[in-house]
Amino acid sequence: VLAQTYPDWEAIVVDDGSTDCTRELVMSYGDRVRYLWQENAGLSAARNTGIHHASHSYVSFLDADDVFLPHVVSRLMQAFSELPPEFAVVACNRDLIDGQGEVTSQFRRIPRVTGEVKLRDLLIRTRFPTTGLIARRSCFNECGFFDPTLRSSEDRDMWIRIAARYRIWYVSDVLVYVRRHGSQMSKHAERMKENVGLVLHRAHALELVPRWRMLFWCKVFSYYHAQVAWMYHDAGRQWMAIREMMISMALYPFHADHKYLLELPLFRIRALFTFLRRCSIPRGRCP
Repeated sequence: VLAQTYPDWEAIVVDDGSTDCTRELVMSYGDRVRYLWQENAGLSAARNTGIHHASHSYVSFLDADDVFLPHVVSRLMQAFSELPPEFAVVACNRDLIDGQGEVTSQFRRIPRVTGEVKLRDLLIRTRFPTTGLIARRSCFNECGFFDPTLRSSEDRDMWIRIAARYRIWYVSDVLVYVRRHGSQMSKHAERMKENVGLVLHRAHALELVPRWRMLFWCKVFSYYHAQVAWMYHDAGRQWMAIREMMISMALYPFHADHKYLLELPLFRIRALFTFLRRCSIPRGRCP
């Protein structure tokens, strides 16, 4: 953050009730970083606190284990300057890094193009990381803030609500590193299944896309179950992964548009073979 090439910014660290030396570390940076402490209330509440205390018209987010590249703010603010005012969010691409900060070879970057991300895109799947994007601060006053009742997927819920009222632009440049390791919240399969499902059912109930568009909603929930299947796979629960993938295929058998979904061809069939192979070797480890 301190290496940003953009000249006019402030950094706010929200300490969500930590028990380590966060306060002392942040204070060592002097006036360059503002420090805010609050009783532990979760990620959504921490982001909301930062938004409320920000003094600029635009806000960006950086989770504790992720990394800004030096030109992320300059590049996204440049994009804002070239867009009409109905655009409320500009997001960017990312690379994944491991616990040691190395770009992981397990991540297969799928080519994306710079352009608009629409509401329907976000209902089908997450299209960009929350780390690094820049949003107009004023849009939160109209669309609401991050939902503190969600313990995951609160960011996707937020961008869906914003996309229902404003427009979102995506820059394909890799401008941030997002860290992946086994202890992250995103690895908890049951919690992710519950919260993503809640976000999507809420959007369906609000008719952000009319309910009579049944084929579209079948596609949305089909891909949701496919993602849940991979969460269970990562958690080592292969029979649950197989079950969820079969539900996905029953809801929407087609998914020929794999590039739009940022997946490989026949990705669900490939996944089923992976789950079955993992389930049989060794057999006794299957739940």
